[in-house]
Amino acid sequence: MSNSQGYDNLSVPYAYATETVMAGAVLPAVGILVVALRFYVRSTQKWAVGIDDWLMLPALLAVIGMGATLITGAALGAIGYPTPGYTGNDPLQAYTIIDPPVAITQEIDYANTLCMIAAYGFIKLSILFYYRRLFVAQNNSSFDIVTKISVAAILIWTLAFFLRFVFYCGSHFAANWNGVYDAAAYCPAGDGSNEALVVSELITNIFVICLPLPIVWSLNMSTSRKIGVVGLLLLAAMSIVASILRLIVAFDLIDATTAGADIDPDLSITTILYWSTIEAGIALITANLPSIWSVLARIVRGTGDGLRTLTGLSLGSGSRYGPYGSNRSGRAREIGASYGPATPGMAQRSWGRLTPAMGQSSWGRLRNDSPDSRMGLRRAAENDHVWDGSTMRDPDEYPQMQSPQRTYAKREGSSRGREESIV
Repeated sequence: MSNSQGYDNLSVPYAYATETVMAGAVLPAVGILVVALRFYVRSTQKWAVGIDDWLMLPALLAVIGMGATLITGAALGAIGYPTPGYTGNDPLQAYTIIDPPVAITQEIDYANTLCMIAAYGFIKLSILFYYRRLFVAQNNSSFDIVTKISVAAILIWTLAFFLRFVFYCGSHFAANWNGVYDAAAYCPAGDGSNEALVVSELITNIFVICLPLPIVWSLNMSTSRKIGVVGLLLLAAMSIVASILRLIVAFDLIDATTAGADIDPDLSITTILYWSTIEAGIALITANLPSIWSVLARIVRGTGDGLRTLTGLSLGSGSRYGPYGSNRSGRAREIGASYGPATPGMAQRSWGRLTPAMGQSSWGRLRNDSPDSRMGLRRAAENDHVWDGSTMRDPDEYPQMQSPQRTYAKREGSSRGREESIV
């Protein structure tokens, strides 16, 4: 869609109605799916539903609110459309007239910004509490203290900016959308609140995403597995791209306004809200992926198995039993293909010897004996999931890859004391 008024002073292309509606519909829908999967996975695991899970519910509602405001604004002919030009001859009237599409755009901006701040705050808090669930083994450890301070800082950040924008024009709430005259009379001009919001939001994003990297890197795992764990946790970094683009648009608006350049006010607001919604939606989705990764990996593997069966790629040309030349089951063949012969020695090579010495294998022994990292692996084991490079596998599917607690219990008689000595 071309810009009829010739505004071209933004570094980022304007967002119009079509892409805005798509973002407002698709991202909340996918968010609903991943949050539902998160609670489903919790119901099938030994982990109880925790505060990190519950915080995803208000975050989801806030993202849905952001999407709803965009769709409503586009349906009313305001969001995603050029600002209607003033056709009168009275310069004073141009500052006092309230054009309906402009007023609607301002109202949508007000509501979307409040939902945005709430979404960012709840998503960050959920991620921090998820880190605490994984890596905090005892009170007053370094990671425990750092995450507590981080939670307090995010709470303060969320409340401060939420209240600042709720009362941006004091108690004159309608001044946020009642035209230039009311805005000049009741709302602060150039106080830096918008700039502070977008800059601090990007900084806190980077901080929260990078926070667990040192403790993950201290785990006694192979480099490839460390990269896999780090990659899974860093999926939320995809939202940083949208955050940077929103930052660029915000500062473009400041520069253009200061220089008196031609910009389209309504389309500029739409572009900021568009990238804000993309950032919040991607952050919500990726923040849930570590919790539902086992389900997604199982679906992908099942789809791959089905496709190979349909296309005949799983059958060898010169063997009665397929490309692995034995009559092992399909599961055993899959294990053999990925890890070598499915023998008792495989468990020793991959996960350590299934004896009391397991405590010194890659499951149990951690560099510097970090209690926080130790708890992370204990809880991973209790979750009945094991790492395989960059993916998680369910031990129920592979008898040779059962979690240490299960196999050790079968061989040694299953006492709680022995299980606790493993990790």
